[in-house]
Amino acid sequence: MSRLHIPGVPEAKAEAIAEAMQRPEGTITFIGTYPDLLVDDGRSGLLLEIVIGRIVFRLVRDGDLTLRFVHATPGKGTHEAALSLAELGEQEEHGRFFFALVWSPTTTRLHLGAAGGEHLLQGSGVPASYALQVASDGSVVEVGGPGVEVMGARMYRAGTETSSPSAIDTWSDTRSAADTLLDGESTAGYLLEVVAANAVLGMLVTGFETYTSGRFVELDDEGVPLDFGSVAAAFLSAEERSRMKAGNRTALEEDAIRRRISRSAALADRINFQNYANAKKAFNRGYGLRFGDLTNTTSQRLERVQRLIKYRHRVAHVSPLLGLLNGPECPPEEPFFANRDTMREATREFDLFIRDLHDSTLGLRPAQ
Repeated sequence: MSRLHIPGVPEAKAEAIAEAMQRPEGTITFIGTYPDLLVDDGRSGLLLEIVIGRIVFRLVRDGDLTLRFVHATPGKGTHEAALSLAELGEQEEHGRFFFALVWSPTTTRLHLGAAGGEHLLQGSGVPASYALQVASDGSVVEVGGPGVEVMGARMYRAGTETSSPSAIDTWSDTRSAADTLLDGESTAGYLLEVVAANAVLGMLVTGFETYTSGRFVELDDEGVPLDFGSVAAAFLSAEERSRMKAGNRTALEEDAIRRRISRSAALADRINFQNYANAKKAFNRGYGLRFGDLTNTTSQRLERVQRLIKYRHRVAHVSPLLGLLNGPECPPEEPFFANRDTMREATREFDLFIRDLHDSTLGLRPAQ
C-alpha cells in the first residue's frame, strides 16, 4: 500500500516513482516549481511525501525557512537532513529549484539549488528526535519528540494492531526490560534470583523470536524482495506447495487477502521463529543470509544462543524454579545455574547476535 503526495505528477507516474524508490538505497533528482519556497512568511508546508511499504520519504519546509528531508525505515530508523533556505537568498526569480534526495542505511542527504544554477546547498542526515511508523492503512504515525522518550508505542483499531515499533526497537525494549529485572532487589534472596533469571531467559528467547519474525517481514517491505517460493517450499504443507506449483492460490494467500496483510507477513505466521533452526532456514531461504556468515558472530556464540533457547524451553516445561538449567547434560558439562551473572552474560550474547544480524540485514540489496 502506498501513500503519495507529489504535486503536479499524474497518479500513474507517481506510483511508478514510488515503486522505484522502494529500495534500501538510492538517489532521486528532480526540478520542482515552488514560487513561495524562499518567502519568509512563517508558514510551514509539505512539499513531497512518499510512503511505500514501510518506507517514508518527506520533504518539508518549516516556518523558519528550514528545508528538511526525512527518511524512515524500520531497519534504519528515522533520520533527517536539513538546510537553511535563507542561504539561497533571492537568486531564484521563477521559483524553479533542483532537488536531490540521497538515502541508504548509513546516509541521508539533501541537495538544493536554483534550477540551472551552479551552487548547491547540502544537508547531511542525523537521527531524528522522533520516530515515524507506517500503520497498516499506509498512514504515518509520529512517536516521541525532543526530550520525550517513548518505548513500545502501539496502536489498535477494532481490536487489530495497526502500528507497532520496529523489530530492532522491540529488541531494545526487551534488553531494557531484562536489565531492569536483573537489577531488582528483594528480601526473597536466592529464590528471587532464580525466578528473575528464568524470567529474563524467557524474555530473551521471546525477544529473539519477535525480532527475527519481525525483521523477516520488514525486509520485504523495505525493498529487499523475499524469495517467497523458496521459503514456502520449506515451510508450507505438501498440498499448498502443490497448489502453488500449479499456479493456484494457496490457503496462506487466501489468509493474507482476508487479513489484508502481505504474503511475507502471512508466511511469517506459519514459521516458529522461536525455533533456531527455523529462523536460520527462513533467513537463508528468503534472503540468502546465513547466520554462520555474520561478520562478528562466532560459531561459539551461535552454539551458546541455541543452548540458551533450549534452556528456556526446559524452564517453560519443567519449572520456573529450575536452578540448574543443564541438569541432564551435567556432567560431563559444567553446571549452568540460573542467576544474575549467567543471565547478564546471556543478555549480552543475544544482544550481540541480534545486532550483528540486524547490521547484516542492512547490507542486503535487491537483485539487479
